[in-house]
Amino acid sequence: VMSVFHPFNSVYTELKGWNTDITQCKTLADLPVEAQEYIAFIKEQAAVDIPVVSVGPDRLQTIYQGEIFDDSSVGNAQQMGEVSLS
Repeated sequence: VMSVFHPFNSVYTELKGWNTDITQCKTLADLPVEAQEYIAFIKEQAAVDIPVVSVGPDRLQTIYQGEIFDDSSVGNAQQMGEVSLS
């Protein structure tokens, strides 16, 4: 069965994990180095900015960085990403 994904190959990349509670982190610098590297990897591979990082289920357990909405592209979710580490 041919699909639109047929010409693509999967790439498996193994990254280091972390066993640290990150639910109280307020900035990216508060995250373990491995979590920071994970976010950087996704940002690079997806070629998108990641202005929002969730570190828990509560609304306040969210790290915001940079501009969430650019005036020239308000509502353009394709240019931004969100990463949930929880």
